[in-house]
Amino acid sequence: MQPINDYNIYSVVEHETDEILGTASCISTQGAGLTDYCGGSGPSAVDLFRYQAPGTLVLESTTPGAYFSYNGGATNGADGAIYNTLANSNDYADFTQNCQFVQDADGCLGSTQYITTDGGAEVNILDAVGYNQNEEPSPTPEPGR
Repeated sequence: MQPINDYNIYSVVEHETDEILGTASCISTQGAGLTDYCGGSGPSAVDLFRYQAPGTLVLESTTPGAYFSYNGGATNGADGAIYNTLANSNDYADFTQNCQFVQDADGCLGSTQYITTDGGAEVNILDAVGYNQNEEPSPTPEPGR
């Protein structure tokens, strides 16, 4: 069991690795308003999957309720989680729901979070930005069969 005053190192490593692979936003939440901090190169890959409603893409908005969707907003692909949309110094591409996911905006002392137990959220995001999960290899044929 995870001690209540400790962070789970595996969750932290998964979170940071996923951000290196493309789940970090180019939207800064450091100031009073949201701004692009990728040097004018436009949104990051994950920013292109943030929706407020079916067909309504949201790049920079402080309106609560933005969610990750891999199909034009029809489905919340993060198991119901919503993105951080506040100018509060947390990552704009992190989830804000009670430390239940690897991509969580808040520190999760005493909580264990894993990419394999987040309802598919993290794998969906990594697939959308270009990292597809490897398929199981085919079984090796046995001689005489």
